[in-house]
Amino acid sequence: MTFLASGCYVPYRILKDIQQFVFSHWRISLLIAVHLPIVARYYVELWPRQHYQFFPFAIIAFIALFATRKSPQPERWNWISSALLAADVCCLAAGSYLMSPWFFAAGLVCLLTAWCLASLDEGYQRSLLYLATLPLVTIRLPLNYDEPVIMWLQRVTTSVASGVLHRTGMLHYREGNVLSFPGKSFLVEEACSGVQSLFTILFLAALVFCLKRRSLIHGGLLLAVGLILSGMMNILRVVTIAVAWNRNAADLSTGWSHDALGYLCLALAAVFLMSADRLLEFLFAPVLDVRRHGGGSLYFNPLIAGWNKLFAVLPTSDNKFAAIQTPKILDSRVTEAERREYAPWSALISPVLWFQFGVGWLESWLFSRGKSKLVAGFPFLLLLVAGTIMVSWQRHSSVDAILAQYEEAFNTAVTAKDVARQETYLRALASLRPTELAYRYRLAQFMLSHGKTAEGLSEIAGMAPENRPGHLEAHLWLANQAIQPKPILPLSSEQVERHLKHVLGQSPRNLQAHLMLAQIYAGRREWRLAEQSLSEAAAIDPENYLALAKLRKQLNRDPQEIAKATQLALEHLTKQLSSDRSNATTRIALAETLIVANQEQQARELLLAGLQQKNDPQLSRALNDFELMQLERRLGASVLNRDAGIPVVLQSLQRDPLQVSAVQMLAKLQALGATFPPESLREPIQQWEKSLKETPDDWGKRILLGELLMAAGDEAGAIDVFTPAATQKPELRLDLARLKLRNGQIEEGNQLVETLVSEAKVKLAEQPDDVAANARLARALLVAGRSSEVKTQLARFAVSPETSAIPEPAELAALYGQASIAEFDLLTGYKRNPISGDLIAPISAEGSAAEPQKLLELLDDAYACAATANQAIDRLSRLSLSNHPAASGADEMLRQLRLEGTHGATVLNLLGMHALMMNRCDKAKVWLEQANLQTRGRDPMVLNNLATAIVRGGGDSKDRALQLANETLTLLPDHPDALSTRGEVYVAMERWPDAIADLTQSLQHRAKSAELHRLLEKAYLGINDTQMATDHRKRAEELEAAGALP
Repeated sequence: MTFLASGCYVPYRILKDIQQFVFSHWRISLLIAVHLPIVARYYVELWPRQHYQFFPFAIIAFIALFATRKSPQPERWNWISSALLAADVCCLAAGSYLMSPWFFAAGLVCLLTAWCLASLDEGYQRSLLYLATLPLVTIRLPLNYDEPVIMWLQRVTTSVASGVLHRTGMLHYREGNVLSFPGKSFLVEEACSGVQSLFTILFLAALVFCLKRRSLIHGGLLLAVGLILSGMMNILRVVTIAVAWNRNAADLSTGWSHDALGYLCLALAAVFLMSADRLLEFLFAPVLDVRRHGGGSLYFNPLIAGWNKLFAVLPTSDNKFAAIQTPKILDSRVTEAERREYAPWSALISPVLWFQFGVGWLESWLFSRGKSKLVAGFPFLLLLVAGTIMVSWQRHSSVDAILAQYEEAFNTAVTAKDVARQETYLRALASLRPTELAYRYRLAQFMLSHGKTAEGLSEIAGMAPENRPGHLEAHLWLANQAIQPKPILPLSSEQVERHLKHVLGQSPRNLQAHLMLAQIYAGRREWRLAEQSLSEAAAIDPENYLALAKLRKQLNRDPQEIAKATQLALEHLTKQLSSDRSNATTRIALAETLIVANQEQQARELLLAGLQQKNDPQLSRALNDFELMQLERRLGASVLNRDAGIPVVLQSLQRDPLQVSAVQMLAKLQALGATFPPESLREPIQQWEKSLKETPDDWGKRILLGELLMAAGDEAGAIDVFTPAATQKPELRLDLARLKLRNGQIEEGNQLVETLVSEAKVKLAEQPDDVAANARLARALLVAGRSSEVKTQLARFAVSPETSAIPEPAELAALYGQASIAEFDLLTGYKRNPISGDLIAPISAEGSAAEPQKLLELLDDAYACAATANQAIDRLSRLSLSNHPAASGADEMLRQLRLEGTHGATVLNLLGMHALMMNRCDKAKVWLEQANLQTRGRDPMVLNNLATAIVRGGGDSKDRALQLANETLTLLPDHPDALSTRGEVYVAMERWPDAIADLTQSLQHRAKSAELHRLLEKAYLGINDTQMATDHRKRAEELEAAGALP
């Protein structure tokens, strides 16, 4: 006995019949044998693919069914069968040429299909073509298209299952074929892998189709049902796993429970497949052509005949339905009056007749249905209705309620600080509304803020491509981060510009985009575009008129354009400050606007008024910045303003001891020779020491604290603080060497400098043209006092050495200018005391002839370098008033500078200042009067110097001197230099009390000024207070003996 695929036991003689069958069809058997070796290889390679492991059963079922159902009647080969045989031959040829087993298997299927088409089904009036379905389902789709089919079913399964879970309150998100819940993710694997695969279900459908001899339409629909059931089975499996995890934290995705669930789903699919087959059998059962009354009763119903032809598959031996196969048999059994015939073509054009045919078919169909088949098909019918409702529900139901649910869950997770749930819910929101990029942007920002930088950047980059509009906020974020000092994703300025233009394309009045574009254009020195962007930003927000006015002033635009922007900024900011006078930011912006409008005194008063209302640190810093800016400008004009800057710096440190710019200015003044009372720096030093303890590795703080200690006279303490910073940052060793030299540690300082020079030369030998390496060597040589070497080293970077030795790179040009100034100071002794020291004359006859020209060349080189131009003018002024042989040459150079007009007022002011220092008041008065005319009486430095020159020059112009001093104090209230000048005027006018008041107030900031003490001595004598006069005289003598500066 042997087991047959139909489930029956048959006698052994059937095997004999099969053997006889093979011998009787030896040609086809031989052709099949040609395929078998390569086809066997194909199926061996197919076995590892789990979703095709049903193929042995399909092959066995085909062989058994074909052998047992083939009619002994002669085969009917037609042109279709012949075409299939030709296709087989082509497949054999292609397989042999390409060495592809797939072509051999496909050819074998063509051969078997041709044979089935030519063979009749025993007992039925049909061919065995339907059996070809079994070998056909074992052939992989060409070019591995079965994998895209599987992936498609995966996506559909995941999407539908996710929709069901969303609508049933299972909070999760879908990404591709992965369903992620807080703390767990499930991958929807190949749709029903292994025995649960789509192809397994299709095989079962094909097997049912063949075993039950269904019609081709019935079989096709059954295969389609198998496809649907495969998807439903997977959806059920995925939803079950998700619910088990979400409700009970039970993981059914692995292990025996997962396999059991898979087999259960397969069993359900098989049950519903059988139910679907019974439902289709109920629908497609044969319809008996019963004679009805009416005109149509004379003819056979063509609709019923067509129905039975398409859907009915009946054995010829079935007596009950023999009439359906051959209606004339029934006709022979009725009376002559009941005989019918086929309707002629002339009758078939009647719509009434077709209506009767239709009603007749419907009536016969209804009365010929078997109820048992409907009952068996009812489970599938319910499943079909439920599936249709579910699909319609998912497609047409609103997701607003789901979004609200996820938003609420997200807020709860934020409150609970549950990061995993926050990410899950944000991803769910993004997947529910994939076209709304705002959700994706929120997700990207979340990932960036929680350390998932790469994922966040990838998400944002996908939303903001450079060549498409994309998401506005994503474009804006990419541009904004790119202009930060340490961008997450570096972008070129051109890329940033493109992103910002996309923003403005979607939102033309986006203020942030206009401002960033202005910044980009300014960085590229595209000033016209920067100005245009700022203009558009100012039109959106009038606060930006301040930035526009600053830019226009920097670019030397039309004064009317500058005034217009400034006025609009003043009006807007004044209105804002009026509504909220405590707003420090608005007050500072208004002060800056006043500075742009050349109303510096009003700006200072505005900041002081704010500080009187409230001691706001922001206002203190702003006032400090303002005063330090003015001091920087005055120092740039002349080093003679050094001492006037001491009280400004001390007052800034008093307001804010930790202000970096104030400490930097203090260091600059100290480098120029200024001295500070140690007690005035005690509080800032303590504050910086406290700050350094909090962050001991901050080398920047160490440098600033070292500068404060140096200014306070604690050189050893400064070195102790600075040394760790130099160890941490080797580039700071040069500053440490300079500090040691200033502290008197000459040997150690020189040794360190020489080490740095040697290291720089070694580095330079490797990269001779490297600008940074040349700059390092030049700085080290300057500290070592070898300025001539610096100039020789840097001269090779000049564009035209034969005409000018100034290097082209700005950094090297500045160092070249410093070297020229240093060499001049060394030759003349100017740096010993730039305010009152005399210049050294040449000591040899040769030097007398050569040195003047050399000095002038040095200053000419320094003037040609923008960074040292003012220093060169200052020294030319001092030189022109000296008895040095180079004085006449310096005077000629200054005349040329005045003729150029670029530095006219600066030259005149410096000449006047140096003339005052040398007591040549007549010359000082002439130069300062000219300077005052050129500055239109608005420069407080010129006004103060002119008042001093007038009062010291004698004559009857004391009232004019007082007027100039008062104008100076209007511009610079309570400035110690201006108070000292007015006090001197009061002394000359013998207004002793007024003189004492001003001089005493000035003395608070210039305690070491011998000149002030001499003036106070005279004033106290004027009021007959001899004791005070004596005290000030003694103090003046002490200071003069100690060499204090006036």
